[in-house]
Amino acid sequence: MKKRTKEILDILDEQYGTEFICYLNYETPWQLLIATMLSAQCTDARVNIVTKDLFQKYTSVDAFANADLKELEQDIKPTGFYHNKAKNIIACMKDVRDKFGGQVPRSLEDLTSLAGVGRKTANVIRGNISEIKALAVGTETTKGVDADVADAVTEDNLSEAVEFVKSFARREGCVAAVTGAIDLVSDGQRCFVIRNGRPEMGRITGTGCQLSAVMTAFITANRREEVLESAAAAVCAMGLAGEIGFFRLSPGEGNATYRNRIIDALYHMDGDQLEKGARYEIR
Repeated sequence: MKKRTKEILDILDEQYGTEFICYLNYETPWQLLIATMLSAQCTDARVNIVTKDLFQKYTSVDAFANADLKELEQDIKPTGFYHNKAKNIIACMKDVRDKFGGQVPRSLEDLTSLAGVGRKTANVIRGNISEIKALAVGTETTKGVDADVADAVTEDNLSEAVEFVKSFARREGCVAAVTGAIDLVSDGQRCFVIRNGRPEMGRITGTGCQLSAVMTAFITANRREEVLESAAAAVCAMGLAGEIGFFRLSPGEGNATYRNRIIDALYHMDGDQLEKGARYEIR
């Protein structure tokens, strides 16, 4: 690890501490697993409201495994995406019961074999079921929803930024994606440096949420061992859509139209167009 990267990490540790806090309420590993599945696209506060009654109604792994799908859907409806969540929870609890004797597995490989559990969920859960008694929660400093200009990745600090993102990914055991004028996507070993996009995209509310949805789709559609490449492809696709959408704007059209142009560009984009338009290097 380079000296500058270590200094940055030390500053972050000093500012935010190294004690991990879990904001989801739970008493058992299987409860934490379910709460984490419910937290997808939902706040921890709302999940805690739902699980307060949910865990009183379903008091065991077997109770969830045998739950009626339609009834469970209504029980978890406030967390959103309740059709898929209910289906995955029932299937997951059946896996826990039938494959692992009712105990949530500890290894990442076994965790990701459970229905509805992806690598992100597994990483969150693993820290708790190994009896650390805490859930690692990432934090960051921003101004509103935008990055501080002082933190922007530029050509001048690119090498340093790449090393920092690699170090962060290694430290967290994840794929880290940092977006901006220059996008960085790393698994700790390799880093995609992506130069697609338009500065005007930063003026549109919701492009970050769009990218999260696109990235989820790319990762889900590809093999588990290709998470890094899938995430990088999603970032390229979003940036390329921003370029195409901006090019198609007519005089007098602004941000509202631009947002829809980006969505349309993504809708019509195919593999050949992405391959030709993606601008990246790997470091």
